[in-house]
Amino acid sequence: SARADPPAENGGGVLFQLVADFVKSEKSTRISTPEGVLAGELNDVTLWFARAFKALASPSDVYDKKNAGRFDKLIQGGERLAELDRAKSLDIDEDATLVDGLRGAYSRAVDDEVKRLLVLQARRDKFLRWGERADAAMSKDKVPVETLIELNAESGAFPPSSEIVIRVRNKTR
Repeated sequence: SARADPPAENGGGVLFQLVADFVKSEKSTRISTPEGVLAGELNDVTLWFARAFKALASPSDVYDKKNAGRFDKLIQGGERLAELDRAKSLDIDEDATLVDGLRGAYSRAVDDEVKRLLVLQARRDKFLRWGERADAAMSKDKVPVETLIELNAESGAFPPSSEIVIRVRNKTR
């Protein structure tokens, strides 16, 4: 009797690999197919999601000023991907239905994720403004007690491992 193949794993890594393999095979053919068009888009979407999930999983990296440009580009890339559902469909009705449905699905998913990233971006921007204000206050020879108390109270909303948050809290003690 023939042995059955073991069931495929379900998981993000397997999906990414399947998409990557399909993109490689599509690049080697010279015939344009709806599946080939979608493969490139889907590859871009899955790579973007991997970066977005990483950013959401480690917000302390997002709050780091040196990563601000990269994070902003991630959001801009997501906004472009969310507009894929507006791209021209293919000429064949059956293919257009498939393409439109898939583009609509991943465009909505990307749009939802972009909204989460925008919330994190707003928090980061608030932190950076606070950090500049706190740094300016802390660089003075004598910092008024009221200012220290205010900065310390506000620091609770920001990453405790941040250098400026640590400086404010140590100075307040």
